[in-house]
Amino acid sequence: MPYVVRRLEKDAFPAIGRKPLAKIEPQGLVAMVKAIEKRDSQVFEKRAYQITVQIFLYAVAHGLVALNPATDVKLERSEERRVGKECRSRW
Repeated sequence: MPYVVRRLEKDAFPAIGRKPLAKIEPQGLVAMVKAIEKRDSQVFEKRAYQITVQIFLYAVAHGLVALNPATDVKLERSEERRVGKECRSRW
């Protein structure tokens, strides 16, 4: 659990700000993903996104928000990342 809090403090909170869950829009989540992407941290980018999706799924299920803005955000796979994965799989 401390890992999740650290990940949110480092990646999600700076991009989203101090907004209530109901006020967070997909654009804020895109900003979070792009900030992590700039650090070239594909693993952290995916994990922070997954944590955010889980938080919003919980919030929807418990009536804290009406919609999950994370469902509108898709992680992009750059050509460079796909090529790197293909090269690793050959070895």
